[in-house]
Amino acid sequence: MRYVEATAPTVIDETLSRACIQLLQPKELSQTGVESESYRHQAANKQATLPFVEVECLMFSFKNVLKINNLVGFDRLVKLYLDNNVIVRIENLDHLANLEWLDLSFNNIEQISGLSNLSRLENLSLFNNKIKSLDGLDALVDSLQVLSLGNNQIKDLERTRTLRKFPKLHAVTFAGNPMAAKDDYRAFVLAHLRHLQFLDYRLVDESEVAQAESDGALQEKLQEIRVTEQQQEESDEIERKVSDRSSLLRHANMGALNGFWGRMDTATAEFTGKVNVVEQLAELHGRQRSKFEQRLHEFVEANLAAIANKEKEAREFGEAASTMLAENDSEALAHIATFNAAAKAAKKLFAQRGGSTELDAQRDEAISSLREGNEALHEQLLEIEMMQVDQFIAAIDSFEATYTGMHGTSVEAISITFNALRELATGWTAEALEIASERHDWFVAENLSESDDLADELKAVLNDKEGMEGLTGIEGAAEARLSFLDATEESVAKAEKAAFNAVLNALREGEHRRNRQRVNEVSHLVHTINQELLDKLDKLNNAAEGEEPIIW
Repeated sequence: MRYVEATAPTVIDETLSRACIQLLQPKELSQTGVESESYRHQAANKQATLPFVEVECLMFSFKNVLKINNLVGFDRLVKLYLDNNVIVRIENLDHLANLEWLDLSFNNIEQISGLSNLSRLENLSLFNNKIKSLDGLDALVDSLQVLSLGNNQIKDLERTRTLRKFPKLHAVTFAGNPMAAKDDYRAFVLAHLRHLQFLDYRLVDESEVAQAESDGALQEKLQEIRVTEQQQEESDEIERKVSDRSSLLRHANMGALNGFWGRMDTATAEFTGKVNVVEQLAELHGRQRSKFEQRLHEFVEANLAAIANKEKEAREFGEAASTMLAENDSEALAHIATFNAAAKAAKKLFAQRGGSTELDAQRDEAISSLREGNEALHEQLLEIEMMQVDQFIAAIDSFEATYTGMHGTSVEAISITFNALRELATGWTAEALEIASERHDWFVAENLSESDDLADELKAVLNDKEGMEGLTGIEGAAEARLSFLDATEESVAKAEKAAFNAVLNALREGEHRRNRQRVNEVSHLVHTINQELLDKLDKLNNAAEGEEPIIW
């Protein structure tokens, strides 16, 4: 039993945390390795006063800590040392999102867990614990660079292959685990984790990797793994493209078109599932899909271009509005600067020692002039603001006229597209009915109801012309298809309308908020800040003679 295990566990509290704060060395100090007395003194003072929220490194080494707790507030923590303690579970670290270095070596941890939110963790040491599995590291797949799991109880060498998906991992330590005693241990790890630069503290040589990969016993398995990984990469790429497409459609107010064909198939499956056992009808289904998807592709591409033009128009409006606001602000600031210059001159009069009739007259005149100047400033600033509002409203009206035209074009494009899709659906129905009639007549003419060459399901469909063509078949599919198109068109049109209104409402509401804020700013400047100055000057002007001058 280690000495620390024989004493009462230590609780991490504010006092211990303060004592364990470590300051990361400045770059120039880390390069020279020389600490001056001045630096050590400054570091000690900073360690004693540094707010917890600014702490970047904590070192709880050899503190007999049993439970990881009470680290809330250390949101900027980059390095955390909890080595040489009696910790049994990794926990309560979820909020340390900036953590890059975590040392939990020489503890009693049995399972890797509690790391799911540490997406920036680069260096993890769990050396000399009681860990039996590599499970629990998945959250670190994009960040982990160094992993130390030596002197644990991991037996399954095969599981090291799970680290293949960690692209940045270049140094691992497994020495001291049961699996590391196997004859093929090093060759197996190097063959499967060829991105490693260090294994068990030894530099990995390329020739050593090549030799490991040429091992006959491993070659076949490696090839299987590579094929599986390639398939997974292709699958992931397809999913990524689908996800990107979905995001793009939502951004362009066309979310209702996401998975269009599959959803329309689902809407009509009750009917088409039956009649598509007829080969010719199934082929028609495939041909129609191509036509539908081509028409939708043309619409989506055109609408994406329209969205880009709308965003460009909105962006140019924003830039013009900012320029206009800056020009008006410049004029307002010039008026404020004029008043402040007069106020500064008045302050100098009251800073002069002694008094005289001439100085008193100058002070009276300065105060009177400032009062008039403050009133004039109020009028000038409000006049500029009223002009700004008028200019902005006129600009918004002009923008709205242009944007409304662009919106109208988009609405028209939606209508044209879905009318075209309805025409395709109608043509589909007509052709399907023609095929159904021809196939039924052929079935009857050839007297195939007892034929063993046709599947029973196909014979049942071909024998029931009314069912194949009616509301339980082609006609039913046609109605379901048209209903789906109507609902989808409505959704796309609503999304376009909502986006249109959102842009215009945001502009008008934003201008209203800006105006209210500016009016309040003007009022605060004139009636509070400037008025307080005038009141103070009045008080000084009425003070007894001989009073000490004011230092402003």
